[in-house]
Amino acid sequence: MNSKTVSAVIYSWLVILVIMFFGSLLLSFLIKYTSFQDTSFSTMTLTISFAALFIGGLVAGIRNKEKGWLAGGIVGIGFSFFIFIVQFLGYNQGFSTEQSIVHLGFILLATLGGMIGVNIFTSTN
Repeated sequence: MNSKTVSAVIYSWLVILVIMFFGSLLLSFLIKYTSFQDTSFSTMTLTISFAALFIGGLVAGIRNKEKGWLAGGIVGIGFSFFIFIVQFLGYNQGFSTEQSIVHLGFILLATLGGMIGVNIFTSTN
């Protein structure tokens, strides 16, 4: 893995972190100041997470300019690994079957985002 890929992946993780932060802030304001129902909270967090991972993969592909599937896949795998480590070390729990499916979705969306990101600015001369 070259330094351009590493740089693209790290930048993408930072983008994901910023999106997740502002998504969490938005949800907390919705819960505090509106009649937002807690029953739709998990759907909204999942939607924000999927969007963040897709955008993170997209950014990785755009910055890497080649092998977007690899850059996006590394972004998704790294994100899922980080979540697993926090959950395992902090809460002494592994992934449930449902969480494994969600994290597989994260990896696939980040990979798809990376593939699209590489092809966004590619000219066909």
